[in-house]
Amino acid sequence: MAQQGLLSRQIYEQIRARILRREFAPGMKVTYRQLAEQLGVSRVPIGEAIRQLEREGFIVCTPRGIYINHLTVRDVEEVFDMREMLEGLSCRLFVAVATPADLELLKGYADEWERLLDKGRFDLAQEVNVRFHAHIAKRTPYPYLAQVIETLLLRARMIGVKTFGDKKGDWHRERWGHYAILDAIAAKDPERAETVMRQHIRFGKEDIITAMLKEGLK
Repeated sequence: MAQQGLLSRQIYEQIRARILRREFAPGMKVTYRQLAEQLGVSRVPIGEAIRQLEREGFIVCTPRGIYINHLTVRDVEEVFDMREMLEGLSCRLFVAVATPADLELLKGYADEWERLLDKGRFDLAQEVNVRFHAHIAKRTPYPYLAQVIETLLLRARMIGVKTFGDKKGDWHRERWGHYAILDAIAAKDPERAETVMRQHIRFGKEDIITAMLKEGLK
């Protein structure tokens, strides 16, 4: 049973990675047979992986088949509004436990994020962004909070890659956010840390919705 569970987890991670890389595009239909052939496994472990992906909102199972979730503006609002509330709290809590090593690690993520943006690698920059935000959440004393935030971050990453995969711009508001968060944490100011984190996430939501509406997505 343990081996079966490990295999299901590996399959889940492989399918999720393909969704995040847009190898499985939003709205695309997939089948058990297709996945089994591509991943070289039987249908049994795929079932649990599919159920987990459905619980997390990456796919939608209907009587007509299994589809990669197509996100709407309302979905973006929900994901980012939840992120704003929960990550604001996690950042406030993080201030009390943050160490110089934490700050050094987070600054490294922020610097790497900028370098990747300058190279036009938004897909990889999104991965680094997830690490930045997830580290803050994981260092709080509430593991369930961190788990929920990590799921929301993965959804946000899927939204961001879909919307901004080819975006070129100065990223002024996004660049400001990570370093402003670090400054507030270094100053041991929990109220400012929460406020800046919430504003940072709100800016991201506004930019994504603006881009979606320009593309005619609702």
